[in-house]
Amino acid sequence: MNRFTDRHIYKLLRTIAYKQAPGYLQQTKKSDELLKNAAKKSRRLLKSRQTIGVLKRLPLLLEMVRAYRNRQYRNISVKKVLFIISALFYFVVPFDSVPDIIPVLGFIDDAAVIAFVIRMINEELDHFIDWKASN
Repeated sequence: MNRFTDRHIYKLLRTIAYKQAPGYLQQTKKSDELLKNAAKKSRRLLKSRQTIGVLKRLPLLLEMVRAYRNRQYRNISVKKVLFIISALFYFVVPFDSVPDIIPVLGFIDDAAVIAFVIRMINEELDHFIDWKASN
């Protein structure tokens, strides 16, 4: 069975969104730590040859969450922000399906989850880019 279908990823993120993500959205210290760790891991991923096109938008995703959390940007639903936080949680927390210590394969599930969310909110990311340009 393919563990990384969109349906499986959606179910996984929905579970995290209702159980873990609200705490990260409500607590600045917790979300700062998550964003810091996600940024650190994304820099490693973006430097490697493992990066696929859609993942190049990951830093923008982090900026959007930070702007939302700081009440600077609100042109996205809370549900979608919770899904983003869920994907970042999965990306950062080492409980995933394929350990990151396995070269190349270790980031496949992380990349699939992040890519799913980026595809899900791609239009919102474009709006965020426009908002950033005008502010």
